Amino acid sequence: AENYVGTVTENDKVTYRGNKLVIKIKVEPRPGFFGGNGVTTNTSAGVYKDAEASDAVKTVDSPRVDVPLATVVVEAPDANVYLGAHLNETVDKDKILQDGAQVTIGGYELNFAQGETNYGLEDWQNAYVNIDTEVTTSGNLTNMTEDAGYTVTVKVTPQTPEGAEGIGDSATGTIHVFKPELTFKDSEVKYMVDAVKNPDYFIANNKVGNEVWKNGDRTDISVGVTMLTDKPTLALTYTPNEGTLRAEDGLVISPDDIPVAVAVAINNNGVTQYTTFVHQTCTPACSWTDPATPGNPAFLLHVKDVYADLTIKKEGANETADPGQSFLFTVTGPDNYSTEVIIVGNGSVTLKNLKIGEYTVTEDTNWSWRYTPTTNNNPQTITLEANKTNTVTINNTRNEDKWLDGNVHKDNEFTGAAATTN
Repeated sequence: AENYVGTVTENDKVTYRGNKLVIKIKVEPRPGFFGGNGVTTNTSAGVYKDAEASDAVKTVDSPRVDVPLATVVVEAPDANVYLGAHLNETVDKDKILQDGAQVTIGGYELNFAQGETNYGLEDWQNAYVNIDTEVTTSGNLTNMTEDAGYTVTVKVTPQTPEGAEGIGDSATGTIHVFKPELTFKDSEVKYMVDAVKNPDYFIANNKVGNEVWKNGDRTDISVGVTMLTDKPTLALTYTPNEGTLRAEDGLVISPDDIPVAVAVAINNNGVTQYTTFVHQTCTPACSWTDPATPGNPAFLLHVKDVYADLTIKKEGANETADPGQSFLFTVTGPDNYSTEVIIVGNGSVTLKNLKIGEYTVTEDTNWSWRYTPTTNNNPQTITLEANKTNTVTINNTRNEDKWLDGNVHKDNEFTGAAATTN
C-alpha cells in the first residue's frame, strides 16, 4: 500500500506519489530446445486486475531473449565400403552420416536416415537455429581403391542475427575399402582331347568357392562390420596362354602346362590389380610359383596324355637278294632326345611313350650303302600327336649288287698251333 500510485491533495496542493511496479520473469529453456537469438518467451504477456480478469489492463510485447546454444557432440566411427563404391559413383556422404557418424545436440541424437524429416526432431527444438553438416575426406571418395580418412563437422548457428557465432564439433574416422580375394586351383586336361574354351569350364574346374571381400583381417561379414555400399558383381575373364588352345573350339594343342590369366572387372572397369589371388596347393605339389603380376596366371591346366608312340617303317629292301639285311636309323627329338634303332628287311620298330614334339628320323646310308633312299625321303621329320598313330616310312632302292656293307660280317676262326701273345 505504501507504494500505491495516486495523487495527494493537501492545502489545496496536489502532489503525485507511488513507485513503479517491476515484474521479473525467469526464463528457463524447455528441455531439448537448441537455443537461438530473439526467442519468444511467452505470448499475451500483460497486467491483469486480478486472477479472474480475462482482459489485460496493460499488454506488452512478448519478451524476446537470447538463449545459449546447446552443446554439439560428434562421433565418427570407422566406415566401410566395397572397392570403388561400384567404380561408377561417389561414396554418398549422407550414407556416412546415416550409417557411420553419431551427432548429438543438447543430448538429443540427430537421425540422418534417408527420408527422415528434420533429423527426427520436434520443430520447436531447432526453430531458432540452423544445423549445418559437412563431410570432408583426406582422399577421393570417387572410385575408392584405398582407405581414406573422413571428418564430420556439425555446427549450430542462430538464425538471427545473420553472422552470429555458432557452436559446433568435429570428429575424424576412416573409410575402409574392402577388396575381393579369389581362390583358384589347378586342373588336368587331356592333350588333343579336351576342349576348354568355354569360361564355364574354368569356373567349374578351377574356381574355388565364392569371392571373399577383405580389409586386412576383416571380411565384410565379420561381426561389427557394416557396409555403406552394396556388394558389386565381379566379372571374370579367363585367358589361356596364346597358342595353347585351338582357336575354333578350344582344343588343347599344347603338350606343356597351360597358364591361365584371370582379369577382374566391376562395371567394365578393371580391378585386377586390386584383387588378391590365392592358389590352392596341388596334391602332389606342382611347380607353381606366385606370379609377379596379379592373376597372370591365376592357375595352370596340367596337360595329361602327352606321350605318343612313333613307328618307323622300312620299305624297299630286297629280302630275296639280301636276306637279313638291316638298316640303321638315328631318331632325335625334344629335350636332346636321341636313340638308334635297327630294322631288318621291310620291317618296323615302334618307340613307345615319347614326349609330344617334333622328331627327326635319319637313315645311316653308310651302314646299308647298297641302298639309296628315294628323293626327299631321308631324313624325315614328324610332329607327334597323342591318341594317333604316328608313322614314318623310309623307302629305299637297291642300287648296288656287290661288295660288302655294314650288314655283312663273319667271325674269325683260328686253326692250327695256338697263337702266342706277347
